[in-house]
Amino acid sequence: MNEGNTVDYKKNPSPPNPSPRVGEGRIQEIPMLRLIHFSDIHLFQPQARWKARDYLSKRMTGYFNNRYLPRSKGFKQAAQVLRQLVADAYARSPDLVIFSGDATTLGVEEEFTLASQILQVSDAATPPALAVPGNHDYYTTHSVKHGFFEKHFAPWQQGERVDQHIYPFAKIVGDVFVVGVNSCQRNRWSWDSTGRVGLDQLVRLEALLSCEAARNRIKILVTHYPIALADGKPESRNRHLRDLKDLLRVAVQYDVQLWLHGHRHQAYVVQPLPDRPIAALCVGSGTMHDHWSYGEYLLEGTALTVKQYTYQPATSRFALTQEQQLQLRAPQG
Repeated sequence: MNEGNTVDYKKNPSPPNPSPRVGEGRIQEIPMLRLIHFSDIHLFQPQARWKARDYLSKRMTGYFNNRYLPRSKGFKQAAQVLRQLVADAYARSPDLVIFSGDATTLGVEEEFTLASQILQVSDAATPPALAVPGNHDYYTTHSVKHGFFEKHFAPWQQGERVDQHIYPFAKIVGDVFVVGVNSCQRNRWSWDSTGRVGLDQLVRLEALLSCEAARNRIKILVTHYPIALADGKPESRNRHLRDLKDLLRVAVQYDVQLWLHGHRHQAYVVQPLPDRPIAALCVGSGTMHDHWSYGEYLLEGTALTVKQYTYQPATSRFALTQEQQLQLRAPQG
C-alpha cells in the first residue's frame, strides 16, 4: 500500500500490542464493521481435461504461459498459501468477506472446483461473503457460456437486486451497502485483458444505488478492474476497463465512498480527488510469490483502518505488515 498515514511493519517490526481480551483489565473496543478482502488467487490445475475446442482457444497460450514461462513460478504455491489465508482471515470473524475475482488461471471448471473447496464457499460455518469474477474467470467462451464462476460462487452472490439478473447485487452489513459489479467480459485474443460493465448493468446499478435500502449508508463498490494504477494514472490499454468513465459517473452521482478491486497484484491505495471523490483500495494478489497478502478493513462511522497481512514463508503464516488510516466521505442521503 502507499499514500496517507501509513505504518510499515516491515521496517518497524513491532506492531502495537493487541487489545486485551475480556478479563484482562479493560474493555476491548470493537470496530463497527470488519471486512476481509482478497483477490487474484489464480489457482491452476494443469491436469484439467482438454477438449478439441480448447486447442484453438485462449486456453492454449494461457496454459503454455502458466506452465513453462516465468508466471508459473509466481503462483506455484497458490493452493498452499490460500489455505493459510483462509484459516487466518476467517478466524478474524469478519462481518463480510469480499473476493474481487480471478479465482482461476484458465477458467476451467476443475480450477473453480478447487477454489470453492479451499475457500469453503458452501460451508455453513464460513463468514458471510460477496464475490465478483475476474478476467481469468471469463478466460474462455466455454467458461462464460456455462457460468462456471456463478455456479461455484453462487452462495457468495446472494443479496439485493433490482431484477432477475445476477449483476449487480448488494449486501447490507450494518450501515454499509456493498455492491458487487461484474466488470469482466470474454476476450478473444491472448493479449486482450480488458473488461466492460455494459450499459444494461450500469442502468441496473443506478437503480440499485438509488434504492431505499442504500439511503444514508456508506456505499462500497466491488469490481475486479481498478479505478487507477498506484501512481494515479489510467490502467494500460490492453488491461483497462473499457467503460470506466461511465462506471465512475454512476459511482460519483450515486455517492459511492469506497471502491475495492484487484487485477493488479501488488496492494496500493488511490486517494480521492476533487473530480473523483472516491477512495480506492487494490488488495493485490492473495497468493502470488512476494505479493501474497490480504486486507482487513475496520470501519467505524466514516473512519477506515486498512490493514495488510502478508504471507511469511519462513513461518507459513500471515503477519501484519502495513496499517493505514483513511477518512471516507459521509453519506449524502
